[in-house]
Amino acid sequence: SPLVEKMFYLAQNSVDAGCHVSDLADQLHVSASTLTKRFRQETGMAPGEYVTQLILSRACSLLLTNDYSISQIAKELGFSDQFYFAKFFKKQMYVSPSAYRRQMTAFLP
Repeated sequence: SPLVEKMFYLAQNSVDAGCHVSDLADQLHVSASTLTKRFRQETGMAPGEYVTQLILSRACSLLLTNDYSISQIAKELGFSDQFYFAKFFKKQMYVSPSAYRRQMTAFLP
């Protein structure tokens, strides 16, 4: 649907750690519950899960494609500090950002 397509566009272009589903709903001029219901019906996942996956994907990419410090990556992704970013990352990936970087770069040519 057009609503979900707009949600994908907004999320992919402007989401950071400070973004909430209610912020996206406001930008789309619908309620958060309407957005959540429609998004879940069409994708099978909650918009918050999708936003989390986008942030995590960006984090993994930043960790592997440059030499930014964990603090710089946290700032780039909109986290208030590197400790909150590390906690978020470890909760999702079961490993710290620095350990992820070490493990994954070991496999890169």
